[in-house]
Amino acid sequence: MNSNVILVSMPFAPVVSPSIGLSLLKGALLRKNIESEILYLNLHFAAEVGPKFYSKISTGFPVNHDMLGEWLFSHSLFENTELNNTFIDEILLGKNPLHNKSKYNRKKITPGFITQVLKAKEKVSAFIHYSVQLVLKNKPKIVGFTSVFQQQIASLALAKCIKALS
Repeated sequence: MNSNVILVSMPFAPVVSPSIGLSLLKGALLRKNIESEILYLNLHFAAEVGPKFYSKISTGFPVNHDMLGEWLFSHSLFENTELNNTFIDEILLGKNPLHNKSKYNRKKITPGFITQVLKAKEKVSAFIHYSVQLVLKNKPKIVGFTSVFQQQIASLALAKCIKALS
């Protein structure tokens, strides 16, 4: 199906319910006889990294203000991989003096969780490539993104790739 408008839900939107914003927008477009399609790419990424791990991040684990979901996609947008250990050490593990007095219990962050984080980060580039192919095969005139739940960097990374290839 070639839709005029593709509406995209990127990670880390919840996987337990559809996007009300995208659904309302799709309905409004339909009333104007504009073809549109919603791509729940967050579901694809959840399947890729494992739904349990994905759900931890989408619900704010380890703590809501660490922005782990944004960091996972940051190298796809900014093309900078030098901050890997810095983010893990200073933010996730709280080794930065500004973060180590946090009231949050960082003991929940196990070496196994850090391994999952690094494996997920390795899958991001392939996921972005897969996602851009899904979007562009529809030859849309407009691509719209949701922008909640740590989706900004993933959405911008995909938008950048779409722009570069179209």
